[in-house]
Amino acid sequence: MKCLHIVKSIKTAMAISAVCLFPIHFAHGQGGCIEITSILVDACGTPEGENEMVRFDVGSAPLNVSNMTVDWPNNTWQGLCQDPGTAATVAAINQNIQGCGSVVEPVGGVLPANAKVLLLTSTNINIIANTFANLNEDLYLLFQCSGNTSGHFANYNVLPGLRGLSIGFTGICSDTVTYDRTLLVNQFGAIGGFSFENDGAFVEFNAAGNPTYLNYGCQVLSNGLALTGGPDVGLCPGGTTTAALNGSAVNLVGSPQWAGGTGTFAPNNTLTTVYTPGPGETGIVFLTLTGNGTCNASIIDTVRVNIVTSLPTVTISSSVTGTFNSNITDSTYFYNWYPDGSTTFIQGAFSPDFTPNANGCYFMQLSTVGGCFVQSNTLCITNVGLVEYSDGVSLNFVNNPGSQPSIKVETLVATGKLNLEVIDLFGRTIRSMDVFPVNSSIELFPDWSGVAAGMYLVRLSNNAWSAEGKVILSK
Repeated sequence: MKCLHIVKSIKTAMAISAVCLFPIHFAHGQGGCIEITSILVDACGTPEGENEMVRFDVGSAPLNVSNMTVDWPNNTWQGLCQDPGTAATVAAINQNIQGCGSVVEPVGGVLPANAKVLLLTSTNINIIANTFANLNEDLYLLFQCSGNTSGHFANYNVLPGLRGLSIGFTGICSDTVTYDRTLLVNQFGAIGGFSFENDGAFVEFNAAGNPTYLNYGCQVLSNGLALTGGPDVGLCPGGTTTAALNGSAVNLVGSPQWAGGTGTFAPNNTLTTVYTPGPGETGIVFLTLTGNGTCNASIIDTVRVNIVTSLPTVTISSSVTGTFNSNITDSTYFYNWYPDGSTTFIQGAFSPDFTPNANGCYFMQLSTVGGCFVQSNTLCITNVGLVEYSDGVSLNFVNNPGSQPSIKVETLVATGKLNLEVIDLFGRTIRSMDVFPVNSSIELFPDWSGVAAGMYLVRLSNNAWSAEGKVILSK
């Protein structure tokens, strides 16, 4: 958690490493050029698409924004707006800056030589959610006209995807940079996590266009004061009894200070330190790191040290529908499901329950704030897409997996009206039809038109009984 003169924003994290992707990055022509220096990919505020921003530097000659075009990874270029509304936003930003910097709109549309420019993706930026408080440099501010409420960039996703941004001045110069959305950093210095933990993810580019992935939380892209106490730490049962804290900072003046808890810091006036808990201290302890910048600016980051004395025994069991269930359902824990033998968790499987969509063996890992964890037993499933039955009714699935699975009822305890349902993995009935069998052996053909490929539960029932089984529909 960051504070600037007690003005709070979200917890931040510094860069973990530079990753070279060899993107296309060029400037050409005469009369000046630009260099894109950073992109705030995952902004704060709602809608996010109106709060994203890009920084670029002007070269040795001035540029006129009337010639400017932008090719966003997502969305269309809306042009630039400069009016009384944008002037009011600039004035409000300058009033809230507590560092040495300031922002100004270009006069007559001219960006001077060597200007540092911040391009905002709308005129509706939320300057509270994306604070300018610790700005320590002068920036020219450009506003894209409103109209794009959805995002201009691709936020973190486990699926691979390079995204390129191009900014050009017609007939003069242009620049293109590329980043990989799978490498965006969350607020805890790691990759992945919940969407809100990724707020503030941005990318810096050097002169060759090579990206570095960072997250300073919800603040404007700048070269101003930044500080982090580092990732949260867990003191786990049977492990070390002291917490190594790894802070880092940009443009810090003087020594930082650690505080909080009932224990001791060794030392308390450096970015990295070792915290020894006080007698009987347990649970989550909040520690703060405070640093000072120029112009009397100060900034605070909070680190959680979770002192865990014991972890529960975790067991998973399986239901008749093939869902695995954890005996622990406490929302203060984190849940990750893994295929047996894998060190990569299954994306989207973050609850105490999990329904496999493929045969195999699985286990669940339960973890705490700070990373203490315990692993469950391993269970295997071999009947994904195979029959399950009950109450003496036997169902046999034909062409399963397949594009048109059908159901043969081998043993039927009653005739008359029956109901046939197709149910998706979220429990939603997507097909329902009544059938009227006349004998004890029938074949039923569900309507699969318009149904997406995937795994479904097919249920046959009347007022007295039901039988169901899994179907894998392929297209």
